[in-house]
Amino acid sequence: MIKRVIYSNNFKKSYRKVILKNRKFKDSFDKKWNIFINNPEYPSLKNHDLKGNLKGLKSISIKYNMRLIYKEVSKDIIIVYDIGTHDEVYK
Repeated sequence: MIKRVIYSNNFKKSYRKVILKNRKFKDSFDKKWNIFINNPEYPSLKNHDLKGNLKGLKSISIKYNMRLIYKEVSKDIIIVYDIGTHDEVYK
């Protein structure tokens, strides 16, 4: 279970731009976020390590083409870096 979340400024900006302006994404985000906080390895999240210039970060799936990028600082602390479409976050 994740006990502490640190939100980067980039995430806050992306969240306002992508999630708050689209109700269907907000509903999906809320559902997946609750699952993630309680069980980060839940299968539907498709949680995985990233490679290349994003090595050291992880990604979960919010919707088919919506990803959340984060870093696991410890088992119960994460830093959330970005949220957006596949193309937006894997730049």
